[in-house]
This record gives sequence, structure tokens and C-alpha cells, in this order.
Amino acid sequence: MTISEVPLPTISTMFDDYFSASQSRAQPLTGRRIAAVRVHLEAYLDEHAAGILTTLQLQILHAEQQFNPEGAFVRTMHPEDLYYSFYGYLKPEYRLPGLVDAGIQLRVVDGLARWMWTRGLLVDLNRNSCIVLDVEGAIKRARRELAVAREEQD
Repeated sequence: MTISEVPLPTISTMFDDYFSASQSRAQPLTGRRIAAVRVHLEAYLDEHAAGILTTLQLQILHAEQQFNPEGAFVRTMHPEDLYYSFYGYLKPEYRLPGLVDAGIQLRVVDGLARWMWTRGLLVDLNRNSCIVLDVEGAIKRARRELAVAREEQD
């Protein structure tokens, strides 16, 4: 079996692994905030799928939504689809309210992106190079914006 024949896990499987590990290492309050980011990200994915997915993927998603609309994106799509969503999810209008929660949101996205790369869940670097740069830029921009907001708050 070649690498192209190995099926990638769905985002749901990946989320279960990543979020359970992240929450188990965190203090209780931070763990609850990490869980809130997961819920927020899943809702974002369900709401903004049309801007992320291809026509064929949207057909699969819409079929799944007939059974249960909530969480359909993470049940049917794959890590690369999630990675493509990070750029939009990090925009200010989709950040969680409050600097602490927005900071946790940013940490989760950054951690997820790195975790996905270290586990080989994004296999075609040539095809994904532009979005990798876009996501890295979005992470840096969000860090700067949150740092400025913290300074203004002090």
C-alpha cells in the first residue's frame, strides 16, 4: 500500500486525539477553555464550509448534514480541509471574545497546525505550500494583534 492509498483520518478522529491530549496536560480552567475552542471551531467549520470545500466535498457534507447538521464537517472531512480553514478562523471577526479566550484559540490553532505536520497528516507540501504560508502569516498577525490589545488593556 502506498502513502496515497492510506486513508487519512477524519477531523473528528484527529480532534479526539489532539483535544484529549491538550486538555489532559492543562489546568482545569484552561482545559475548559480548550474545549470551548473545539466547539467554536466546529461551529465555524459547519457555517463556513462553502468557502473551504470543493463542490464534491460540499455534496458529501450536505448528505451528512441530512442525518445530523451539527459537527458534519468534522465527521466527513480530513486534516487538509481543516488546515485550509485556519486562515479564515484566525480573522478578528471569528475570534472568541476576551483576550484570554482569543489567546487560547490562537494557541490551539497553532498547536493543531504543528501537530498535523508532525504526524504527516498534510502529505503534499507542494500542493499546500501557499496555504502553509498563509496560515503561518495569519498566526503571526493574530499574535501581534493580541499583543497590541493586551498592551492597550494595561
